[in-house]
Amino acid sequence: MNDIQKAKDKAWKREYYLKNKELIKARASKWQRDNNDRYKDNQRSYYNNNRDNIIKKSNTWYKNNPEAGGKIRRDYAKRNPGKSNASCAKRRAIKVNSMVNLTNNELDSINNLYQIAKDARITTGYDWHVDHIVPLSKGGLHTLNNLQVVPATWNLEKHNTNCDRYWD
Repeated sequence: MNDIQKAKDKAWKREYYLKNKELIKARASKWQRDNNDRYKDNQRSYYNNNRDNIIKKSNTWYKNNPEAGGKIRRDYAKRNPGKSNASCAKRRAIKVNSMVNLTNNELDSINNLYQIAKDARITTGYDWHVDHIVPLSKGGLHTLNNLQVVPATWNLEKHNTNCDRYWD
């Protein structure tokens, strides 16, 4: 099969998928329900055969998305698999409850803080976090005036025990 034919086939498959997305998803869900053991075996087999690539992709993603918790949360999950899901779910719930409606400019400013932390990591060679001055668990909000860029070591040491500003 030549490259032109491959491109045509790929375009046709994509068009078919877009037209029949719901049907395809329903079939896949039904197959998964009907063949749950086989599905899990396939997932386990795929993971075992591609473990190194999966871990590499995961590490790259966490490095590029420090706001997601990065290596710290992943290491905790390895040591405490049951607790990890619960603590992550609790944190997500706290974060959702602490969210306020932000304008696009405010969202851009918050995203800029994460970019500053990423740039600081590259410049200094040390990890930097975006920290909540008043912790979410203590009623702080996820707003621009409650966020600051701080060294990771300082942020990890303080946990949620104080509301100090790093830069004064």
